[in-house]
Amino acid sequence: MRKEIQKKLKSTKDIASGNVTVVNRTAGTGTRLLFDAELAAAGAEGKTIPGYDNCVARHIDVGFEIINGNAEAGLGIRAVARSLNLDFIPVQWERYDLIIPKSRYFDKNIQAFISLLRDPRIIAHAEKLGGYDLKRSASVIYPGEAGAPE
Repeated sequence: MRKEIQKKLKSTKDIASGNVTVVNRTAGTGTRLLFDAELAAAGAEGKTIPGYDNCVARHIDVGFEIINGNAEAGLGIRAVARSLNLDFIPVQWERYDLIIPKSRYFDKNIQAFISLLRDPRIIAHAEKLGGYDLKRSASVIYPGEAGAPE
């Protein structure tokens, strides 16, 4: 979000007031579903939010819309906000799991990929980007285990 409105916004609830022009993600994306859920929790509907129908496909496009003055705020990832020097207010952690059948876990290519997730250079790069927690990467997580990064 633009620095000049940073003080006005503390959460998605502030967007529900209808006084902030947003850029949205394409229907069906996880970010769009999260935004809609956040607006509903704040008692607002998308059609009441200026810019709600201005939809872009990628997180970087959200940032570009803000930089170009077409929007004041939008949901996106911390790495994009940091790279474009935009402010960022965390809304939710999102966890991604790679599901590998037991029968394929020890395949050479699978193990090569897993070793990348443990590589100190990859970990350092993710830390530089911001918003990524690789502490549990490449670990086996069993059904029922959940939780946000520490």
